Amino acid sequence: MRLWSAGCSTGEEAYSIAAVVLKHFAEAGRHDLRILATDISRRVLAVAERAEYPADRAEAITPELAALMFERGGEKLRIRPALRELVSFRYMNFMEPWPVTGPFDAIFCRNVMIYMEDDVQARVWAGLASVLAPGGTLFTGHSERIGPELKGSLQMVGKTTFRRV
Repeated sequence: MRLWSAGCSTGEEAYSIAAVVLKHFAEAGRHDLRILATDISRRVLAVAERAEYPADRAEAITPELAALMFERGGEKLRIRPALRELVSFRYMNFMEPWPVTGPFDAIFCRNVMIYMEDDVQARVWAGLASVLAPGGTLFTGHSERIGPELKGSLQMVGKTTFRRV
């Protein structure tokens, strides 16, 4: 199984995905499951790879999930090794040739397109659809819209969720 957090910023989304996977499938680390997390900023990728966050970052998640995700390290929270092993962080600029080929079973690309012009958005959405496995799921942000040119390849299954036909 391949999952992709596109525009991952400092890694919270990718690690949260890993935590949910491990919560429901504790043996995931022994199987061929990988989470790719990409971003255009090498600075935020360095933060993500460090896997240390201020303690207040855990306030918005359930205590059960926080216990699964973090180990305490003084004033910081450190992502548990089992989660870090599932996630690979890589630099990626949507405007350059993509170093990914897929197929991905799920792509999380939330609140990334809001910074792009319509024609660039259409090109990126088409690229994401092309590396999504048949039956795979694309998760978008609440303020993002996929253009009509992808109606034949992506079917809306929720407000911000699309499945590749």
